[in-house]
Amino acid sequence: MAGIEKQIAAVKDNAEKQEAYRKQLGRYRRALNNEFYFEAMLIVYAMIEDRLRSFLYYIGALHKADDPKLNVKQTKAILRRLYFGSDEAAFGQKMDLRQISTKEKLIRNTLTWALEYEGIPEETYLAVLKSEYEGLDIGGLLTTLDQIDIWREYRNEIIHGLLNKNVTSVDAELKSKVEAGMEYARFIDSQVKALKKKNVIRNKMKIKR
Repeated sequence: MAGIEKQIAAVKDNAEKQEAYRKQLGRYRRALNNEFYFEAMLIVYAMIEDRLRSFLYYIGALHKADDPKLNVKQTKAILRRLYFGSDEAAFGQKMDLRQISTKEKLIRNTLTWALEYEGIPEETYLAVLKSEYEGLDIGGLLTTLDQIDIWREYRNEIIHGLLNKNVTSVDAELKSKVEAGMEYARFIDSQVKALKKKNVIRNKMKIKR
């Protein structure tokens, strides 16, 4: 079955990506100031997902920042091993990186591995990955991923069941939840910037765009 054709043009370069961020951050601030919290939440969700995707790009999981497939030959087998762990039955399954939960799990598993592994791995990719992770706030990342899980469940409740929710309860938390989500996105972004600064993993593994 052929994929559904995209209806909206994607950004073509970094300039357009920066413009998209500038425009949507401006829209987020206006939405927050005018109490359009549902619009603000949509933008925050998109930013969290985009920052997680960028994290995966800079650890060499994707060929392009908007790639939905784990298809980098230098890293694919190792990342699948970290994702599925010892579950051999699940290892043959596909990893759908279009899903935010899949992105989260892959990042969480690589971070947990780096935190627990002692010594220097023999595989070049793992050695480089562990070395670069040592410059990140691994504990903060793991905590933030847990918080994003909770935030995402709240967002799903709102999106899929808004008209079955108590209005007072929704109004009491909506603004603070939106603002918390933006803080999560910004923290992930700070860690992406650390990985991006010298782009060590992609350079050492010779991963082309």
